[in-house]
Amino acid sequence: MKVKLFATLKERAGAAEIDIDLPAATTVRELRAMISRQHPTLAELAARSVVSINREFAFNEDAVQPVDEVALFPPVSGGTVMCDALQKVRRTLRTEVRRTSPYP
Repeated sequence: MKVKLFATLKERAGAAEIDIDLPAATTVRELRAMISRQHPTLAELAARSVVSINREFAFNEDAVQPVDEVALFPPVSGGTVMCDALQKVRRTLRTEVRRTSPYP
């Protein structure tokens, strides 16, 4: 499975995407652990990143399938109210995923 990376995650990986060996199905929590094991330079941020599955915010208990479109965004910081920060991430996510998606 390919996982799209943005901002600091992209810089640390040196690529816009990483490949993850994903079993038939897993959870976001397990996916974060796999990313940390398979790409140690991302481990610190992977645990705290915002995860998107098929252009929707995902939580640790959510399922991930090998065919899903997954993206990771680094945690937002700087004293912003969390709701405002999530709205900003959501707008960025929509823009970037739509721009890079092979689907219309």
